[in-house]
Amino acid sequence: MTSTRETEAELLAATFRRLSEQGYDVIVQPGASVLPEALQHRRRDAIAIGRYPKLVVEIASERPEDARRVAELQQVLKAEPD
Repeated sequence: MTSTRETEAELLAATFRRLSEQGYDVIVQPGASVLPEALQHRRRDAIAIGRYPKLVVEIASERPEDARRVAELQQVLKAEPD
């Protein structure tokens, strides 16, 4: 049986490859210094920069706590200009 952590790692690796192929520079587990201030309070799975739009990658399941986390992230991103 595949663990959740392995599945998340596989999804992140596949997303990394796809975004890299599209010309993005992907930073996995970015440090606070490369994140906008509004995103620095929590660790993100990855960001994709170097093209427009800039992207935040967040691997989530269908669990209620993940849904809340994604909804909070969407609210924060609405206020970000880039």
